[in-house]
Amino acid sequence: MKTIKFSRDAAFDSAVKLLRTAPENYEPVMPDTSHGRPLPYTAYTQRIQWLAERIPAGSRLLDLGCGRGEILHFLERERKVKYLGLERDPDHLVSCHAVGIKALLADFNDLSDQALRYACSQQWDTVIIIDTLVYWRCPSVVLAALSDRCQRIFVTLNNAGHIR
Repeated sequence: MKTIKFSRDAAFDSAVKLLRTAPENYEPVMPDTSHGRPLPYTAYTQRIQWLAERIPAGSRLLDLGCGRGEILHFLERERKVKYLGLERDPDHLVSCHAVGIKALLADFNDLSDQALRYACSQQWDTVIIIDTLVYWRCPSVVLAALSDRCQRIFVTLNNAGHIR
């Protein structure tokens, strides 16, 4: 496993420390997922299958930028993961809740966001960041905050250059 070294200064270290500190008096309000209905399709992408093969059953999983919840839905059903999703788009969050996915609204560009701080202060077996990292202002701070809080991080970047 590779170790990533980050360049550090006082501002960077301060931002990482902030993210690793759980916000005071913050208890995330999880949606009622008991009414979750199955997703309207059963075909899952090759990417989801690839992830499922690498995430141990029963893992604690954090999905930063969970979208409409397809990956979490699959991994919860097939790998029995205990998870939390963070999403910045309120419409996507509504879709997550409609299918029974536990996800919180979070702004990845605001390092004082309570949901982001809560997630970065917890221990995880696996963190997945699928096609969202390029939209964050300070991805190195978030990655550094999570670096000793999880065993593995899977990051994918979208193919903005449409390279074959």
